[in-house]
Amino acid sequence: MPSPETAPLLALETSGREMSVALWDSKGLRAEQRVRDGARHGTALAVLVQDLLKTGGLVPTALSAVAVSLGPGSWTGLRIGLAAGKALAWGARIGLVGVPSFEALALAASRRSSRGPSPPAILTVRNAYSEGFFVGLFRETDGQPQRLMEECVLRAEDLVPRVREGLAKSGVQETILCGEAVCLERLRVLAEGAGWRVRDGFEEVPAAVLAERAWVRMAQGGVWRAAAEIHSVRPLYLRASDPELKLQRRT
Repeated sequence: MPSPETAPLLALETSGREMSVALWDSKGLRAEQRVRDGARHGTALAVLVQDLLKTGGLVPTALSAVAVSLGPGSWTGLRIGLAAGKALAWGARIGLVGVPSFEALALAASRRSSRGPSPPAILTVRNAYSEGFFVGLFRETDGQPQRLMEECVLRAEDLVPRVREGLAKSGVQETILCGEAVCLERLRVLAEGAGWRVRDGFEEVPAAVLAERAWVRMAQGGVWRAAAEIHSVRPLYLRASDPELKLQRRT
């Protein structure tokens, strides 16, 4: 088995429309590749992983672990990524690391945002369709994302009071809203009224940041290695799919 301290980690990001993969080791990012087409996740992921490993001169058994994006996000994308991660981890006898998608998205947005006296709060949103929005709230502390509110599903009218509640004891002076463009457009007026700064250009979770978060989690012991542990990992769906909700309403 490769040494976790030296062997690279492979990260699979499939929670959005853009699919990306990355290799990370003790020196940082080794390589990253991406494809923007959510409809092709099922067919393109294996090819993308194969190409990345070939570029790095690696085989799966030479990895320390494989990291997966846990969501919230695309139900299909999350299932594809987690299934691939489990298969790689089990087949190569390496670890599996799960990273909540909004942790990586918030960290990427925080690092590329202008700073005031203290790091801003990063409010991440994705489309939860008929149920409203997937929401996360973080701030960067010592280079790592600190969760100010558990990820949840909220309707627009509930967003401001819940965020204020999450920020109440944080001391944060600025809030930045980022996420899917369709969500930002729907929330732009509300954000202006709440005094939040809207930051475009952060729709997708970078596999490189996902890999970095996984490396930290692995160093802290947050890695699944036993077959039963790997098998039991589930995505952060946070809500039923729209077809499931429609079926529930009919019964």
